[in-house]
Amino acid sequence: MATIGAVTLADLQAWHDKSLKGKLIVGISETSIRSMEAKVRAAFESLPQAQALPRATMIPRAKARRLLIDKEDVNQSNVEIVGLGTDRHNPDVPPSPS
Repeated sequence: MATIGAVTLADLQAWHDKSLKGKLIVGISETSIRSMEAKVRAAFESLPQAQALPRATMIPRAKARRLLIDKEDVNQSNVEIVGLGTDRHNPDVPPSPS
């Protein structure tokens, strides 16, 4: 606990700005919901309200369809079920590896 207590708000801000680029990720381990809520409120309620990001443009959903092809000479299949991914310009998309 002494190590955690030595971390300053400036330390957290510098790490956050460098690592998360303005996004906040919080991991919490607590056995009591009430205790957790009290601790989170005490830690964060003095922070300024964040500005909401503009909503991403929704991509229209593709029409569902079923394609059946009779292939008696084939005894194996690969089935892939996919959905539309996140737009590459969305700020939540992680950066590509360098």
